[in-house]
Amino acid sequence: LKQHFEGRIFWLTVTRDPNIEEILRSLLRMLPPPPSSEQDYTQQEQDYTQQVCHALQLQGKWKKLLLVLDDVWEWRISDVFDAFVNHPSSSGSKILVTTRSKELLDRKHATKIEVRMLKPEDSFRLFCWHAFSGVSNVPINLRKPAEDVAAECKGLPLALKVIGGTMAGKRDKSIWDHTLKKLKNAETLSSEHEMQLFHRLQPSVDDLSETHPHLKDCFY
Repeated sequence: LKQHFEGRIFWLTVTRDPNIEEILRSLLRMLPPPPSSEQDYTQQEQDYTQQVCHALQLQGKWKKLLLVLDDVWEWRISDVFDAFVNHPSSSGSKILVTTRSKELLDRKHATKIEVRMLKPEDSFRLFCWHAFSGVSNVPINLRKPAEDVAAECKGLPLALKVIGGTMAGKRDKSIWDHTLKKLKNAETLSSEHEMQLFHRLQPSVDDLSETHPHLKDCFY
């Protein structure tokens, strides 16, 4: 990726309620200033937008750029970069958006790539990374219990990460057997496990309550 996008890769985490002005300011700090502009940046979001797109156009004029907008929930942030995307100098540069909203991508006529659940072997590898610091470190007597616990995560990266982390340092097989039983019964393993999952799922729950209020109770 670095060889292809030799102009640089910029990663911006957007989140549910983004401070667009601060996001643009952070991107401006990553970009080299235009040769003729030594003045301080103004405090208007529109001015930040113009400055960012101008700086990206200058940067992308000679080398391809990759701009990653991670965890996007609304179209407003993607509109900011329209001037850059539509400019002739941005040919070859790309914007990658991660989102749970197909409507947002449809609005931009974007190419959609659906991220599916992990395959069993990849699930086990990710789980072991968090539980044992790697597959090669799994004790022989825990190999089967670890495979079974990882399988209960159903290929969900978040569950594999959180539950794998919960099991880190536990070498008693009876604990693993008890954990597997609790997972099969849809029980939480600990208050920490519950809070980690809830914290990560909260934005989805909030979005669900706004778009489909009657489904929120079903989710709970």
